[in-house]
Amino acid sequence: MISPAPKVEKKLTPISELRKFYVKDKTQYNTGLIPFFIQHFQDLLPQLKPKDVQILAEVIDTKLERYTPERFELKGLSHSSGQISYTHNNSESLQAEIFFKSALILGRNDLLIKYREKLLKKLPRLDIYHNNHPKMPSLLEAIGHISEKEQLLIYEYWLARKDDLLVYSARSFAEVILELKSVQLSPILLALIDNKKVNEFDKREVLDAFAKLAQSDSDRQALSRIFLTNSNGGDPKLADIANACLVSRFTDPHAISWRIDQLKSRMRDFDDDHKYNGLRAVSDFESEMDRPQLGKCLYGIKSDQIRIAVTDLLYYSFEIRTRKLQFRYSHYLQQIIYEYFKSILSRNELLALRKSVAAYPDQGRTYGFTQYLDRLTIDLHELTPTAEPFLTAIHSLNDTMAKKYVQISSHSELKDLISKIFRNEISNLIENEGFYRVASKLQDANTEQYKPSEAIIQKTLKLALEKALMENGLRKSDIHREVQTYDDKRFDYLISYGLYGPIVVELKLLHNPEIQIESKRKSYKPKLKQYLSANHSQGIYAVFQLTKNQKHKDNYLKMMNEYEDIPGLEHILIKCLDNGE
Repeated sequence: MISPAPKVEKKLTPISELRKFYVKDKTQYNTGLIPFFIQHFQDLLPQLKPKDVQILAEVIDTKLERYTPERFELKGLSHSSGQISYTHNNSESLQAEIFFKSALILGRNDLLIKYREKLLKKLPRLDIYHNNHPKMPSLLEAIGHISEKEQLLIYEYWLARKDDLLVYSARSFAEVILELKSVQLSPILLALIDNKKVNEFDKREVLDAFAKLAQSDSDRQALSRIFLTNSNGGDPKLADIANACLVSRFTDPHAISWRIDQLKSRMRDFDDDHKYNGLRAVSDFESEMDRPQLGKCLYGIKSDQIRIAVTDLLYYSFEIRTRKLQFRYSHYLQQIIYEYFKSILSRNELLALRKSVAAYPDQGRTYGFTQYLDRLTIDLHELTPTAEPFLTAIHSLNDTMAKKYVQISSHSELKDLISKIFRNEISNLIENEGFYRVASKLQDANTEQYKPSEAIIQKTLKLALEKALMENGLRKSDIHREVQTYDDKRFDYLISYGLYGPIVVELKLLHNPEIQIESKRKSYKPKLKQYLSANHSQGIYAVFQLTKNQKHKDNYLKMMNEYEDIPGLEHILIKCLDNGE
């Protein structure tokens, strides 16, 4: 007798499996429904019917309506060596993020708006990397701009909590705050650094986020305190992070001296001739020599103190170079010295460095550094391309917009960037090609006598500003010409980037009556103060000199003195003189 073939169970489709979680009672829901939806959302979305979306949305709405962040408590039991142990009073509240995610996936932004305050209170627990799922939409992007009132709500809510939820979410919270660039919430990061319950690894991540947001004098003082505490028997890595920020963001002279001293004092004998083959442990010291990190915070800072110290460090590398067990460390130091000078490279810097090398008494010890001098020469050549005709910039603007850009984390950083653009790119444009020649290419061909007008200046500088801003990291910035001008001949711009700005940028000719006539300067001052106060008290007053007239220059200096008490206003004078002047 032939046995019947075994029945093959038909595999359920994802949508069929999802519907098995549905319950008839709308006041109840299967706790496995939303986790299953999150896990399989890519397969499910194309198969969802309007009825499915309605059921899921009702469950999300019901859950978030009941969710009360203030009632959830988490108490830590242990948190060390990567092992975390804690107790809590509600599992679903701990995982409330998945309900917000589900609403976002379904396109139900109305639910995110309805429960926005609860979502904001959930920030420290947000998984901003979405388990590295490339298709998972971002809750942070959906949240968008967080107002000052909302930031105050978050600040007060988390500092008032008495449980350990924030302690056990420290690293996640630091990632979120850094992603949002929320300077207003950085005091919470500082509180976490001082909290003894936060483990050392998490503290380093939190301090790194705090350091990247630091900008005020109180931030500088906090970093100095953390550095002093940890450089004398505390966590040396915390000391390194705090010191690096004091160097790179505040150019603190004491921090710079300490960093240079560390580059000398951390030297150890090291034998490159290993006595065995195969796998072996690589120490932190050896990893640092292979991929230098300790000197990175010095890069890009043009400071006489650093130049002198780095030159002294170079001589120290020459001194230890003939010692077999210290040769590798000499090479390590010279890598750092090369990277530093590359970051501030100019013809004068390279000439000065060559003179310093030539001045060392024992030239035999300097030969190894010749390769770096040659590389710097090549680097300098690559940094000095032939001048691009200005009108060619028009054609490269779209290419520039496709690039990725740097981060801006405060109003003052945005203003500093715009200021550097004026002092470098705009000045170089005028020096390399000549403003009169640039403007003459744009003037009316029927014009017999050429004199640059405000219209020509605006047209030229608008394009120059846009191109330079794009090249310097403001891909998403908005550049607006101010329409409510005080007279027909002034050209103002408001420049923003993300949450920061707008920064007021005003362009004037040096011979403008509001600069040259005392009464007009005085009447214009209160208007300018009011204008700036409405825009974060951050502004740039860029003045363009077209002729050599000492009286004009004297009146400009008077204006600078008269406007000295306007907070946040930076004056920039750019000379656009004709070669024939």
